[in-house]
Amino acid sequence: MTTSIAPLRKANRAGKLYLRPKEITAKLEELILLPRQEIASRCRVPEPADPKYVPSECLVYLVREHRSRPTDECSEVLYKTLLERFLKGILKPGSEFAATESMVESNIRDEAVLKFLELFGNDRNVEYQTRLDFFEVRFNKCVAGIRNDAKRKLYPQANLHQPMEFEEDGEPSVEFERAARGYSPFGPEELEDPDYGAKLNQAIDELPSIQKTIVVMLRMGVKIESKGPRAVTISGTLNKTPKTIAKYRDLAFATLKKSLKGETV
Repeated sequence: MTTSIAPLRKANRAGKLYLRPKEITAKLEELILLPRQEIASRCRVPEPADPKYVPSECLVYLVREHRSRPTDECSEVLYKTLLERFLKGILKPGSEFAATESMVESNIRDEAVLKFLELFGNDRNVEYQTRLDFFEVRFNKCVAGIRNDAKRKLYPQANLHQPMEFEEDGEPSVEFERAARGYSPFGPEELEDPDYGAKLNQAIDELPSIQKTIVVMLRMGVKIESKGPRAVTISGTLNKTPKTIAKYRDLAFATLKKSLKGETV
C-alpha cells in the first residue's frame, strides 16, 4: 500500500522546500498506516529508543494533518503529548513546575506557551503556518528558539519588582468578580460584529502574559479542568489549580469587558 506524506511548504533562501529527515519520513509512513487508537497508544511510550516511540516531529505532523477535521480522542492525546514535550523543552535545565520556580522562569514559560498555542491555533483556525514546518524538521531546536525569544522579551524586566495580582490562595477583588460574572468576550452576538474581532484581538494582546495565555486557550475551546486523564486542560498545561486559573480568567474578562464596552470596574 502506498502512502502519501504532505510536503512542507516553507522554502529556504534558495527557494528550495525544507525536507524532513529521512528517519522522520520513514516513521510517518509507518504511523499513518496504523489505526488512530494505536497511534494514541504509542504516545504513551516514553523512551526514544523504543521502536514504538513517536518522535516529536511526527507528533507535529499528525496534529497538523488532522487540523481541518473535528477533534477526536486520538487528536486530543496527540496534542496533549505534544504540549508535554514542549513544556519539558522550555523548562530551565534542572527545574520543575514547583513553588520554587522563579517568577522570571514562570513568565518565560507562560510567554512561550502562549506563542506555541497561537501558532497551532492559527494553523488550525486561520491559515497554514509555515513557521511550524521547522517543528517537523528539528522540534527541539524550535522549542529552544521560542524559549530564547521569550527570554529576550522578558529578561529586560527581570530586575523590576512586579508582584503577582494575587497569591495562589488569595482572592480577586469583589469588583473584578462582579464585573466578570456572567460575561464572556466570545458571545455569538458580539462575534457577529465584523469590527469586534479586531478590537478583541487588540484587547487580548494588552493583557498580562498569563491572562492572555488563558484567554487564548479558552478561545480555542480548551477547558480549565477535566476528569479525563488524557484531556488537554488549561490547569494541566500551566500547572496551576483550576481555582487559580478561574481567578485569572475573571481578571482577564473584567479587563476585556472594560476595554470592549467602555465600562468601569
